[in-house]
Amino acid sequence: MTYLWSVSDTFDAGAALGFSNAFGKEIDTGFGSVQIDDVQFLPIAAAGRVHVTEDFSAGVDLGYALGISEGNDGGFYYRPMVGYSLSEKLGLSLSYTGISLDGGDWTTINLGLMMAL
Repeated sequence: MTYLWSVSDTFDAGAALGFSNAFGKEIDTGFGSVQIDDVQFLPIAAAGRVHVTEDFSAGVDLGYALGISEGNDGGFYYRPMVGYSLSEKLGLSLSYTGISLDGGDWTTINLGLMMAL
């Protein structure tokens, strides 16, 4: 969920809060099986959007993702995105989410629906 305020005709700024869950599974390696646990994050971020044209926007969310699952300390959260307005109240977004963890990264590619309230 992102709440944005209009700073100028072409720039919005605000805050973002979300929840991410990845389901684990058991993988058979041929030499035995490996159990991958579920992982959950609660990202809290500042958000910015630039209106490139009337229909297209680009932006980024930057902040920290709190680790919720056991053994998950969280990490730096970043989410660059592009958006396309379908109407005054509805749009599509394509984004890449990254969380820099101690010892690696957790990343996803996302397609979403944006709604203005």
